[in-house]
This record gives sequence, C-alpha cells and structure tokens, in this order.
Amino acid sequence: MTNNAWQPEHRFESSAGTVAYDVRGTGDPLVLVHGTPASSYLWRGVVDQLAGRFRVYTYDLPGYGYSDRYAGQDVSNPAQARVFGELLDEWGLSRPYVAGHDIGAAVVMRAALIDGRSFARIALCDAALIDWLTPFTAHVGRHLDAFAGVPEHIHAHLVAGHLRTAFATEIEEAALAPYLRPWLGTEGQAAYYRQVGQFDFAHTSELEQRFGELDTPTLVLWGEQDAWLSAEQGKRLTEAIPGARLELVPGAGHFLQEDQPGEVAARLGAFFG
Repeated sequence: MTNNAWQPEHRFESSAGTVAYDVRGTGDPLVLVHGTPASSYLWRGVVDQLAGRFRVYTYDLPGYGYSDRYAGQDVSNPAQARVFGELLDEWGLSRPYVAGHDIGAAVVMRAALIDGRSFARIALCDAALIDWLTPFTAHVGRHLDAFAGVPEHIHAHLVAGHLRTAFATEIEEAALAPYLRPWLGTEGQAAYYRQVGQFDFAHTSELEQRFGELDTPTLVLWGEQDAWLSAEQGKRLTEAIPGARLELVPGAGHFLQEDQPGEVAARLGAFFG
C-alpha cells in the first residue's frame, strides 16, 4: 500500500469531537487501537492481511490522525477509553477481539478493567502500561511551554528525529512523512504537545493495580528491538496478567506493525483465529 493510500472513510461524532474510522473485511469483529504518536495508518499493512478473515475496525484516536484536534480537547486515557466505548456501541460490538498498541493498549485495558467492557481476547502490543514514558517524551513533558513555543521547523525536526527511533531500521523520508504529517503546522504542533501534556502515570498506575483481575485470554506482543519500551517491560507486563503469554517479534522496533506487518498479522491471526 502506498504511503498516501490510507485515509479513514467514515466519521463518528463522539464526546471528544469527530472521530475518523474505517471498517474492512468480513468475519468475526476485531478492533485495532493505535498509540502515540501515530494513527490508524500504522495498522494498514496488518489490516490488509487480516481483513480476509476478520471484520477489522480501526480509528484515529481523538487528537490524532484525521480525527478532530482542538484547543482544550481532553485526550487523556479516561477520555480515550470513553470514546472507545462510544465507538463499540456505535458499531454494535459487545465482545469483539481487540488489539491495542502503545497508549492504545492502555485505552483497551481501561475499557476492560474500569469501564466494564467485555472482550473475547486481548492483544497488547508494545504496551504503554509500565514505566512507559520515553526519555524524550518525559523531558518534553517537564518543559512543555518551551517546546510548544519553538518555531515550526525546529518542532518538525524534533518530532521526526523521535519518530525515527520507533523503527528497527532506517526509514526513508517518504515513508516517514505520513507519521509526521499530523503533527505539522500550527494545529498539528499544538495537538502534539496537548497529548504529551495529558500523559499521566496515575491513569496507568490505576490500571496496573488491577491487572490481576483480568480474566480474558491475553497475548503480549513485543518488538524485540523496541528502543522505546524494552522487551523486559513486555516480560513484566506478561507476568502481571494472569495467564498471559509473551511473544517477541524479531526485526521489529516499537512500531512493529511497520517493521514486520506480515509477522504481526500472522501472530494476531493465530491468536484471534
């Protein structure tokens, strides 16, 4: 799929603004939730391979991708989980398969552990659930006003440099562009620092305390070369969730769906299938 071919076709009016989403394929329902600083675009190669076996739902989180971004928007973990629930209701899904990546995993876990949503199976991919802030993001959060006010071209270089470390190998400019695009310009720059400003360890600590309550079959899928969240963090997460199993994906970094889409699709397909 070309870099510009992915754009969600549908729109839903949520409590946090208009959400862009897509539905592809036929079969049992499977919802894929992206993380930061990405969008549903990250799942495109996986969707291509799973849509022959599942009805696959993807969406851009509020504040990300083609979904609404606006001043004062609540893009915190609780708000994202609320919108996730609204979408499940809109789609008529009561017990789908679900996979969450990065902060998308925290959205899924809040929906399951706090909001009372039921899932047939859960996959947590390079999940932002335990000690999850990268040094760059933590530094930005401590100096938010200074970063938010830098000139646009400096902001673009900072975010591009950070994004490059999410992949296991060097990524060309054209391939990086769709990941960088949502964060450019006045609106994109504001949205980037808005979401960083609302990262809160209290939200994930609340979830971590309840991992032992999860009784849903769970797969922890991790990029073996993740430079943002190490495989050791994946191991710790697996040990904290009853019955969970860990699978590492060779040749994959934090954005494992981009590095190894075929392998990720095969692992998820086997787990959900």
